[in-house]
Order: sequence, then structure tokens, then C-alpha cells
Amino acid sequence: MAPGKVLVVDDEADVREVCRRGLGQLGYEVQAASSGPEALDLARDMGFDLLLLDFRMPGMDGLETFRAIRALQPGVLGVMMTAYAALDNAVQAVNLGLSGFVLKPFKLDDLQRAVNAALAKREQEREHARATALASLKRLSQSIGSADLDATLLNVLKVARDETRSDAAAILLFPGGKDVQQSHVAYGRDVRCGQAIAEAVRKSERPLMFRADAPGTAEVSQALQEAQLGSLAAVGLAVPLQAAYGVLYVGRDASSEPYADSDLEALQVLGAQTSVVVSNARLFSEVVAGERLNQSLARYLSPRIVHAVLSGETAPGAMGAERPMTVLLADMVDFVTLVERAEAERIIEVMHEYFSAAVEIISGEQGVVDELSGDEILASFERTGREADDALRAVRTGLKMLERLDALRAEWAERGMPFFDIGIGISSGSVTVGSIGSGERRALVTAGRILNLAARSQAMTRQVGLRLIVTQGAFEQVRDFVQYRELGAVRFKGIEEPVGLYGVYGLKQRDE
Repeated sequence: MAPGKVLVVDDEADVREVCRRGLGQLGYEVQAASSGPEALDLARDMGFDLLLLDFRMPGMDGLETFRAIRALQPGVLGVMMTAYAALDNAVQAVNLGLSGFVLKPFKLDDLQRAVNAALAKREQEREHARATALASLKRLSQSIGSADLDATLLNVLKVARDETRSDAAAILLFPGGKDVQQSHVAYGRDVRCGQAIAEAVRKSERPLMFRADAPGTAEVSQALQEAQLGSLAAVGLAVPLQAAYGVLYVGRDASSEPYADSDLEALQVLGAQTSVVVSNARLFSEVVAGERLNQSLARYLSPRIVHAVLSGETAPGAMGAERPMTVLLADMVDFVTLVERAEAERIIEVMHEYFSAAVEIISGEQGVVDELSGDEILASFERTGREADDALRAVRTGLKMLERLDALRAEWAERGMPFFDIGIGISSGSVTVGSIGSGERRALVTAGRILNLAARSQAMTRQVGLRLIVTQGAFEQVRDFVQYRELGAVRFKGIEEPVGLYGVYGLKQRDE
């Protein structure tokens, strides 16, 4: 665990010095204060990970000090030092959210153990919050593809409210980064002080929490009281590809616990994905607007889908005849680690560059991008004539995607940006294309065994150290055109017959 910042608050100079030396040996950055008011002044100027507080101090005791500082820094932890280990003291401390006790006189090992345990527990809570928020990204990705921006935002708010266990949620958007509010969509109880919240969040790189009973922005506190909410957490939205700014905020009932540090972690992950969803919703609205519908669809989709949409052949439940096809599944390697280690804005930037390049390559090989979901790309390739050329076009696409990604990774490294790798699985066979959905929302889906095989072969890339694997059906089409390594027949769970797999790492030269 990385060392953190600790504030020691005790009216005894000897105790402050022992704590400073003992925690300093472990790499912690330690500040000290002799009283509650002095500690509060320090907390106004700098952030702390943990407060180490004496319970009994003249004037402002340890519990009062912790309560006041936590109003300024909601995620700060507290460990109490006391020779008065009475039950009522413990109850008060637990109700305030303190993480532990150290009984005076204490040993240095006991002090270090209590501080380490408190910070380790918080890191575990943060990891859990990130994992929970990442699980919601798939739900948010379902919002992409709606021309109704308000409907898209409402769907996002439902997810945000559920994931943060809130009673209210809202999104505000400001076009061009200006202060004039363009869109305000709320779910549940609304808090009418969006401008004040946006101004506060715009100045912070991290999510902020506001409490109705805490000093701070008077306008926000009053609005929370009017809405009968006790706390509110907010995060800024930097909409990629557009000069726009926004804020996503959630609120909890006055009878509920205020937001913890882990809740703010989850909100930050949700905010990053919400920015992408808002951007995609706006782009989709532009695509389907007016007379540009036909032209735009033809640019972004295959003739097969354009014809189906414009001719009305997408009635829900309709299924077409079986046809030969090849599917390509590309997935980012260690995407969760990338999200946890890099800033959201940088992740969005590199993902946009990668997806833009991949879509261009797929379209250039007459493929169809069936799905962009989180960190995955699913593409399909139909035969363009009597000869079976779908697998070769898919393999060429995969190799070009890897070559372009390598170039992007070099560029990202020079710019100090995060980077990632991908694994690609390709499978060929018979599929059926059909339409699902309702009158409000429809989707074209591809059903067939090859989708499962492509996913399984893609997962194998990490195990065998190859970046592109094709299954037997696809390999039969491309064996004379590619450089490959035979991996043997693999028995996948849920699939009766073993499947031949081949690692492809290049195309043969024409004179080979």
C-alpha cells in the first residue's frame, strides 16, 4: 500500500513526536496539530488520508475535530488515541465512522498496525467500488444508439442511482463549455442548484460531496434541505469530441448515511463512461437528422444493414435464412487495470483513437461493426461473391488492426499516454441474422456457433501468447495466404467436438 498523509492531533507534544517518528519510518507524510482548531486550519489548506486523534483535548475534543474535518474532507479516515476506552466513547466513534482505537499508553507497533489496517481497509473498499462501477459499464453501453438525448440521459441516471444507492440523480449539460445550461434531466427528487454544483465541481479533478448540515456552499445546502436530502455527490463530465461540459450528481435522503470515499470512487468511474454515452448520443442524433440519414448510414454501416433499415425489413422477431459468414472479436487486454491506473480523460482519448482506426479498417475490408461494447469490437464479414473470401478479409482486418495499434502505442508512449494491447479471435461458419426489439428500440443480431468460437479463441490469445487466433473453419479458407502456427485441437467447455486453432502472425508474400 502506498504511504499516505496523516494528521496527528494531540495536546501532548511527546505523543505528537512519537507518532511523527513512528509513522515517518513507514513512509507516511505526517503533519501535527496541538488542538482541534489548529487541525481544522490545516485541513482547510491540505488533504489528509487519515486523522490520528486524541480523544480528550481541551476545548474541542477528538470526536468534534473528526466531525468538523470530515465535513471538509468526506473520505478522510480516523483512528482515536485514548486512555478512556469507555463504551459510550466507542459508540460515538463508530457512529461517526472512525476506523479504530489505540489505547494509551501504546506501543509503536500498535500505532503502526492500527494506521495500516485502516488505510488497507479503505483501499479494499475502493477496489470493490471500482469493480462494481465497471460492471455497470455494460448497462450504460446499452444507451448508445438512441437519437433521443434526454431518454439516453434518463437511462444513465437510473444506472447511477442504483449503483450509488441514491434517492435522486441528475445531469446538467453546458454546450461549448459555457455557463448557459442547455439540458437538465433529473431522476427522483431534483436539486435546483445545478449552476452552483457545476462551478464547484469544475474546479476539482475528483468527485465532491456536499452535506446539508455542513459549512460550504450555502446555495447547495439550502437546496438539499428543500429536497429533503442529506448529502449530494457530484462529478464533472468532459464530453469527448465536443466542446461541452456537464455534471452528474446523485443525492441521498436525509435519513441515509452520507457518501463514503468508495461511493465517490464508483461515481468517478460512472462519470467517465457517462461522458462517452453523452457524446455518442449526440453524434447519433446528428447522424439520423433530416436528409443526411441515408448518406450517413451508408458511410457508417454496411449495405446489408442500410438496406434492411431503409426498406423496413427489420420487424422485431424476423429471421433471415442461414448464410456463410466470418466474425472477428477483438478485446482489450487488462482493460480493468487500465481504468484503475489511468485518468478517465486519457483513457477516453486513447480508446477513441483506437476505435476510430479499427472501424476504418473494418469498413475498408467490407466488414460490419456489429457491436462496440466497453472494450470489445465485434465485426462480421459476408462473402462478396461466389468464392469464399470472408475469412481472408477478416484476417487481413485483424492483422491491420494489430499493425495500426502498434503504431498508436508508440505515439501514446511519446505523448505520455496510457496504452493497451488486444487479442483477436476469428471464426467462420453458418449464421442467421434477425431483428429483435420493439417499436421503440430494435437491433440486428447475428446468431450462430461461430460467435461462441470467436470469443473462446480470443480468450486463448492471452494463454498462448499470440495476438490473433483463427478456428478451423476460417483457417481452411486462408491456409495458403497466411503465416501461421498450429496450436492443435482444443476442447472448449460446452462444445462437444474439439476445435482446431491456429495462431496467425502475418500474410505470405506473393512469391512464397
